[in-house]
Amino acid sequence: MVPYASQDASWSVLINHGGEELAWTSTEMNWPRTVGPLPPYRVTLMINDLQQRKPLSVTCGGHAIEWAIGTEGLGIPLTMDTLWKVIKITWKPCDDGEL
Repeated sequence: MVPYASQDASWSVLINHGGEELAWTSTEMNWPRTVGPLPPYRVTLMINDLQQRKPLSVTCGGHAIEWAIGTEGLGIPLTMDTLWKVIKITWKPCDDGEL
């Protein structure tokens, strides 16, 4: 995961290495390559630094997705079935300091 953040929103870029393999050439150079289709697998992105705020919206690729706040923080269930996913959380400050 590669995180980015501002005061009002945060982004998590998840990279799927599930179908990646190492390839060699006759010159002994190697590089990673991905052969499709990628195997889908379930993950839960956990955000535990809520900083007295709660999500206003959570999107994946611009589409609203499910999320839940639990004892360990914000949980976002996903299926990794592409090379990457971009998760955007738009934050709403809490008025009373509670989630």
